[in-house]
Amino acid sequence: MCVSKVTVSQCKGKEMKKNSCVNLDHLLENYSQIEKKFAEINGKNILLEVQIEKSNRMWKLSCAKEAAYKEDCEALQNVIKGLQETVEKQCNIRDENFSLKKSMKILEEKLQAADEDHKNKVDVLKTEFESKEEGCKAQIQKIHSEVSAKLKLKEDENMNLLRKKDTEIAELKQQLQNKEKEMQKELIKQQIEFAAKLAKIEDKNSRFHPDTSTLSKNIYRTKLQHLQEEKNKVIESLRSKIKDLEQQTSSGSDSRLKRRRV
Repeated sequence: MCVSKVTVSQCKGKEMKKNSCVNLDHLLENYSQIEKKFAEINGKNILLEVQIEKSNRMWKLSCAKEAAYKEDCEALQNVIKGLQETVEKQCNIRDENFSLKKSMKILEEKLQAADEDHKNKVDVLKTEFESKEEGCKAQIQKIHSEVSAKLKLKEDENMNLLRKKDTEIAELKQQLQNKEKEMQKELIKQQIEFAAKLAKIEDKNSRFHPDTSTLSKNIYRTKLQHLQEEKNKVIESLRSKIKDLEQQTSSGSDSRLKRRRV
């Protein structure tokens, strides 16, 4: 029993040694594998850190680009807003132009209608004017005939009046000549009488009053001068009357010539 126990315990000890040896090898192998894995993991970690750093740089760059993109987007939005406003204004202008074109078309139609109406009115006025012109011409012709007849009658009257005036002038000239002859005869007679009386008075005065001869001469000379002045006044009055009649005659003949020219 004891032998068997010893052998069993020995067997167990050998088996345990064998197992321990096996476990150490396995552990060493596992350790080496773990170290390899750690090395791989460290390498991967280093690569990951590099990638993370690169990613961080890329992220920062992307953030900067995003900020720039945002600014560009805002600028583009402002541009788009301005373009929208411009387009809206253009649309409004287009609508306004369309409205203005429509209004212009309406105004052109009204203007054309007004032009046609004006032409019609002008034609009517021309017709009325021509009709009135014909009437006026007929009336003017009638008035001209009446005036010509009146002028002819007036001219005949003036001719008769001129003949009468000419006759009066001839008579006045004859009267003037007769009056001048009478006055001349009277003056000669007065001069003869004055000379005779003066001779008598001078003869008497020379006998009785020698100083009064000069006074008598002056008295008779004054009378003679007075007669001469009266004669001149009468002659001048007749000449003035003849001159007036001649002027009236000449003015009447001039007016008659003017009427004939008209």
